[in-house]
Amino acid sequence: MITRATTTAVLLLALTTAASAASPAGRWIATEIGGLPVARGVETTLDLDIEGRVSGKGGCNRYGGSATVGEGSIAFGMMRSTRMACQAPEMDQEVRFHRALARAGGWRADDDRLVLTDAAGGVVAHFLRRR
Repeated sequence: MITRATTTAVLLLALTTAASAASPAGRWIATEIGGLPVARGVETTLDLDIEGRVSGKGGCNRYGGSATVGEGSIAFGMMRSTRMACQAPEMDQEVRFHRALARAGGWRADDDRLVLTDAAGGVVAHFLRRR
């Protein structure tokens, strides 16, 4: 027997799932930055919450800041970062990542993938959802 409470719970779950699927909020790991695949063994992450708080690892350093997110649009503010020195693969990827965030003006997302785009619609970075 299906009750009103069961129906309400199913509808709320469906709405929550649809909202999260159509949002860049979440925990992401980069697979491609600035047209290049990420370096083997170098992790670049993007954690974005629904209030626009941003944090993660650029490749070498931890970073944090904010983003303004609209329907299909995104603008990252100034990021603060630790200042460790790392080898070339980590630092090169981190520089590309922060340039990609600065260029980002749009986003597309589904359940497991996030794509950041520039103002002209060109892809600046690809991400997979972290579990």
